[in-house]
Amino acid sequence: MSVSRISLLFALLAAVGCSEHRQERGRVLLVGIDGASMRVIEPMIAAGRLPHLAAIAGGGASGELSSFQPLLSPRIWTTVVTGRLPRDHGILGWVLPRRETSGGVTRLYDSHDRKVHALWNILSAKGMRVAVINWLMT
Repeated sequence: MSVSRISLLFALLAAVGCSEHRQERGRVLLVGIDGASMRVIEPMIAAGRLPHLAAIAGGGASGELSSFQPLLSPRIWTTVVTGRLPRDHGILGWVLPRRETSGGVTRLYDSHDRKVHALWNILSAKGMRVAVINWLMT
């Protein structure tokens, strides 16, 4: 499987809210925008049309992601959040193959089909508070 540069995905990772006065764990905000293109976003940020996104990006790191073909959102975002390849995490696309479902019924993949822990599972197990909003396959 070859890696290709894509402009379909945009991710921001920002460390925010670190306290200077007491020992406290920092916070991490991971924002993913499916279908976004840096060719569109960067000029909009420069023109002041995306001030909130600019503020988040200014406090952290941002950029295009490299990905694997085929570009299917569930497999890509599950790879991002697990750090594992699709063959390892088990989310291969939108629809679970019929041979893998009970009764041969077609259904969408869901979080129960993921074979490895996601970032929020790992952090929760370490006693950290985690919030996940609208992440595919959760």
